[in-house]
Amino acid sequence: FIFDTGHDEYIVIGKKMITKNKLEKDTLKIQPNRINSGLFGQTIHKSASISSFKVGSLTISKPYTVFSFDNDGYYSTLDGVLLGGQFFKDYKLILNYPKKYLVLTKQ
Repeated sequence: FIFDTGHDEYIVIGKKMITKNKLEKDTLKIQPNRINSGLFGQTIHKSASISSFKVGSLTISKPYTVFSFDNDGYYSTLDGVLLGGQFFKDYKLILNYPKKYLVLTKQ
């Protein structure tokens, strides 16, 4: 997971995670592709509310999710999932580095 409180999306799933978990066919129903150009290149993604998303014991119902299909640019190196600033409006994150654990709770 990447925690990016300054990012403007809720949840972003990277291409490598989409491929690894065979989610491509699930995203075929999501239209249209959103193509943006920025400092780090072009981004291609689809956005939708998914039925649920689970992080540890926390299950989030119908979160807005971005599926990234980037080959270059900002999201291209995203191996997993990014939790963005919109996510942290609803949830609080506590990281305890010395004891190596994290806690997510609803705000």
